Amino acid sequence: MNEVYVLAIGGSGARVLRSLVMLLAAGVEPNAKIIPLIIDPDSGAGNLSQTIELLKLYTQIREEAQVDNADPLVTFSTPIEMLPGAGYQVQLDQIAGTKFREYIDLGVAMSGSSQALLRSLFSKENLDLEMTIGFKGNPNIGSIVLGQFEGSDAYKRFFSELQKGDIKKKSIFIISSIFGGTGASGFPSLLKSLRSSSTLVSQMRMGALSLLPYFNLENNASSAIDSATFYAKTRAALSYYTENIIKNADIDDFYFIGDKSPNSYSNSDGGQTQRNQAHLVELAGALSIIHFARLGSERPKSSVGTMYEFGLDKPVSDAIGFKTLGDATERELAVPLTSLYLMHRFLEEADIFTDKDPWLKEIQANLGDGSFIDDINRFLELYKEWLQELGGHSSHGFKPFEIGVQIDNLFNCVLDYPLQSKGFFKSMMSKTGLALFRDKLNKLAKGNQPTTYGALLNMLSTASCELSEDEIKLPIKPE
Repeated sequence: MNEVYVLAIGGSGARVLRSLVMLLAAGVEPNAKIIPLIIDPDSGAGNLSQTIELLKLYTQIREEAQVDNADPLVTFSTPIEMLPGAGYQVQLDQIAGTKFREYIDLGVAMSGSSQALLRSLFSKENLDLEMTIGFKGNPNIGSIVLGQFEGSDAYKRFFSELQKGDIKKKSIFIISSIFGGTGASGFPSLLKSLRSSSTLVSQMRMGALSLLPYFNLENNASSAIDSATFYAKTRAALSYYTENIIKNADIDDFYFIGDKSPNSYSNSDGGQTQRNQAHLVELAGALSIIHFARLGSERPKSSVGTMYEFGLDKPVSDAIGFKTLGDATERELAVPLTSLYLMHRFLEEADIFTDKDPWLKEIQANLGDGSFIDDINRFLELYKEWLQELGGHSSHGFKPFEIGVQIDNLFNCVLDYPLQSKGFFKSMMSKTGLALFRDKLNKLAKGNQPTTYGALLNMLSTASCELSEDEIKLPIKPE
């Protein structure tokens, strides 16, 4: 199996990774193993802790589902592995509680001419910046501090892992924003380090996602971040990328995604209060990783990289559903995302431990302390939160489902695919909602009772998929 090392830089990188985990849980296949590593000096950021919890939960569910299970998983099927010895996150040294002037040793030990030079390059606000919660939209500071990543133990382990096994089956994907501090500064220096290596790593296929501005920040006089500078930073960065990355073909597959109708977020410098809501741009960014992984690991022989953008099928100003995404993307996402939502609603209402349904006859004795079901329910609750966040934006909110639909009307939850009337008599004879879901599970279990966690998860996933296709009539991806 191919391996994609995904380097997620800064808060935007962590949020794209969050959307990627949701897609993988739903069964969207990249046809590769994913090894994520988050690079963010703000170790207490709300979005960072949120993503790490999700990664751990996904991995735990997948590991439990594979025990004594011979069949491939329908959902949670893609391996996500931690970098050995490093976990999911890089810890940067000498950052917490340190001002930038202290980090560069701007003081009496430095010559007067050197001090004068640094003061001409950095404002007093820059020099006094406390870096515990990141670089607060200052890539000029971040580029210096993130230079230490190359010398960190995590980077050395990452570089060592890249060279183990069959390097021809490995590729690298870097996520960063182009308009902030951490991502904008970390991407060019990290790429330069990888491409200038004297090892075979320098010849690996490399892809990158550069997030263009897709949100504004509310005015906050006490914050060091000003979203009015986002577009100026973007223009400057794009000019640099053109001359120093694109013309050199350092990136083989370059993805650019933004939103010209940005929503406004609360202005937080960092820490737990920096917890931006999930956005369609981040979901599209996750799809770019899927697309890159499917291209394979062989580096193209072209002297120029390939540029990609993401577009909608038609212009919209309000909520976006599956049909607005375009035919290929709709077929990619509609059934997997809907299936995971249906599974969530079923498990909310059903009681796997006490229900007397025939499909549960053998598995109930094997549920142990119930931790596997608890993990699934926790993940699905986080999935619902993610969906609600995606749909909660005033502009370009992605809202494919009516989240609060009554359980008896469950299969009318996809907004772009309202159920067609079956007529009075047929409706009277038909099962709906929970009863229809139970009936599907009981039919699937005939002669094939689930006895393992993996078989249980597969049966729930298969029932959800078939109901999405047969009852809701969602378009499916061609074989």
